[in-house]
Amino acid sequence: MLDFGYPLRESEMEIAPMLWRIGLSQPIPWWRKLWAAQRMAALEADMARLAYETALLETIAQTKESYYELYYLDRAIPIAAKAEEIFRNQATLAYGELSAGRSELNEAFRAESQAAQLEYDRLLLGEQRFAQAEGFKALLNLPSGARVGPIRSAPAYPVSPSFEELAARAERYARELQSMGLDARRAAYESYLARLARIPDLTLGLDLAKMGEMTPGFMDMFESKGKNPIEGAIGLELPIWEWRNRALEREKEALREAMEREAMGETNRLRAAVAAAWYRVRLAERLVALYENTLLPQADAAMRQAEAQYRAQLASLATVLESTLAWQNFQLALERARADRGQALVALERAIGTTAEARPAEEARP
Repeated sequence: MLDFGYPLRESEMEIAPMLWRIGLSQPIPWWRKLWAAQRMAALEADMARLAYETALLETIAQTKESYYELYYLDRAIPIAAKAEEIFRNQATLAYGELSAGRSELNEAFRAESQAAQLEYDRLLLGEQRFAQAEGFKALLNLPSGARVGPIRSAPAYPVSPSFEELAARAERYARELQSMGLDARRAAYESYLARLARIPDLTLGLDLAKMGEMTPGFMDMFESKGKNPIEGAIGLELPIWEWRNRALEREKEALREAMEREAMGETNRLRAAVAAAWYRVRLAERLVALYENTLLPQADAAMRQAEAQYRAQLASLATVLESTLAWQNFQLALERARADRGQALVALERAIGTTAEARPAEEARP
């Protein structure tokens, strides 16, 4: 600290008047306090970096989720349009076969109403696709006039079959857990600083005074050396607020324990979140395989067989309508399962803080 003094009134007893005074003082904290403060500053920088990485990864995750939802909508709209066309053709066929007795009026009404319902669903899907595309552009910071083209694939990769491996990976890479760890470390340094608060800080000072001419009455009594006085000073803060220091120490120690317990609780919550996301991925993978390999081929074969039997007058039009409806539902369910699989992968990656594929120990990477 730099200070300057100027006398407002001269003393009558002064040998020589002081014209002005300038002083310089500098507090010097205990070196362990400086070390702890430096460590806390480094932790603050790490926490800011971690907050940026967390926000970036969350934006990427939301973009992926929006991408998979757009995939489903882009697949569902043409499926609904194709099914609508099939039901309209079947309604026309049913009305034409009424006179021949090969169809009934309720079958024609059912085919027609199903086509109308699919037209309504297709319009809703189109509007939903528009809203989803706008959100996708907002996540990517694209201009409002940009066009999001059709998305034709839902990429996925096989996840690690070991839950323990994924849980260990989450404990290493999850940003939430890292943030809790940094909070606990900062609380530990704050507790340490509170214990050091009773150690007084040292203050060093230096004063320089500019003196005027010696008072005439003292000139014969004292020999004037023509030098201005220089004064050095050393000071210590008195640790008189011991009760306050003890209260501060107890407060910081309680905060440190709370942060450590919160970090332990976050570890348990993280493990549960990884388990839930891992289950979602495994379930979605099984559903995709079930629809691709079993249900959809069976529905397609049943629809073709029902159409052939109807032409051969071995089945009713109602059977054709039922098989067509099942085929359409399984088509939509397959695309929904593919999109859900991708979104479940995003949830798992969000939980563990990195990708979820199987990694040999020597190839593990952040």
